[in-house]
Amino acid sequence: MRSDKGSESTTTSGWQAPTGTKSGIDSVFAHYMVEAIGQGLLVTGGGWRFEYVNPAFAKLVGCSTADLIGKSIDDFIHHEDREILKDAMRKRMAGETNSYEVRLVSLDGQVVYVQITGTPRWQEDKVVGSISVITNLTEHYVAEQERRIYERTATLARSNEMLLAEIVERKRAEEVLDMSLKEKEALLRGIHHKVKDNLQLISCLIYLQSKWAVEERPQDIVQACQNRIKSMAMVHEKLSGSENLAKINLAEYVKSLVDYLFQFYNVPPGRIALDFDVDGIRIGVDTAVSCGFVINELVSNSIKHAFPKGQKGEIGIEFHPDGEGFKMVIRDNGTGFKADHLKANALGLQLVRTAVKHIEGSLKIDGSRGTRLEIAFREPIYRESL
Repeated sequence: MRSDKGSESTTTSGWQAPTGTKSGIDSVFAHYMVEAIGQGLLVTGGGWRFEYVNPAFAKLVGCSTADLIGKSIDDFIHHEDREILKDAMRKRMAGETNSYEVRLVSLDGQVVYVQITGTPRWQEDKVVGSISVITNLTEHYVAEQERRIYERTATLARSNEMLLAEIVERKRAEEVLDMSLKEKEALLRGIHHKVKDNLQLISCLIYLQSKWAVEERPQDIVQACQNRIKSMAMVHEKLSGSENLAKINLAEYVKSLVDYLFQFYNVPPGRIALDFDVDGIRIGVDTAVSCGFVINELVSNSIKHAFPKGQKGEIGIEFHPDGEGFKMVIRDNGTGFKADHLKANALGLQLVRTAVKHIEGSLKIDGSRGTRLEIAFREPIYRESL
């Protein structure tokens, strides 16, 4: 910088500050202010070479101010940011003041994040260099990077927790599924065994029917066998549509069986009323088959014999828990158990007694006012979930 006429001058790293006049004193003050500020200051000339750098910039890149004179910002720019610098220099040559962020690499290899704000230096309407202020953004970038790392770490931690919980849940689900499969395999083996037993039972029923029903018509014999077999088949029909292969819903089973018998014997609507009072409990397959035999025999007997000559009446079926077991009542308000009915349906009553014995129950018969049979026995009760 040229000095005023008659004044002396001092030079520090290419920067000339006039002295000896009021203007010189102001310039010296400004010079020391530039030297003392925390931001870096660059003055470049031809070829963008440093003509002046202040101590703040020298400290930023790890060099002395004297060693920096003659160098350029390109000597310190990070290789990935060279295009940003070239674009800024083109704009500077076009006379623009601009600001941009780049990375510098200090003498010891440290990466420094900076913002450079530069304005052109003019001489005779021509850009001959620039004056730039360098702001150190490293702490800001480091803090931002640490914040992002923290957030990313927290996100990963939450993801890991969710993944771990999902793994635990899947493992638990696999264990439950494995147990369920094993239980169903065991139940299926049991069902196959029960089917085998039922087939043997059917064979015995046919044999007994042929021995007991000497005077019955073949058609009646076949129908009686058909209904007894149907009462067993319905048990397995209910099981096939249930998630529980060990027990069936008693109310659904009994209602289906009674509806079938009313339809089978062509009971006209309104002639025989049904008083149905059965709790929604689950019962084992063996017990269901025995109860089905009892209901089939007694309801069939009531339909055929309790209401002669088109007489109207009512059949009642009750099934409730009773203490540690439960009680089943089948009744009608018809003619009652007469001696001829006992004889005509001797096989049916024998099957009822056998079925009650099979479930270790007790049987009470009252024929004083219509017919009432009460059966009491024990079995664990599983109520339907709401």
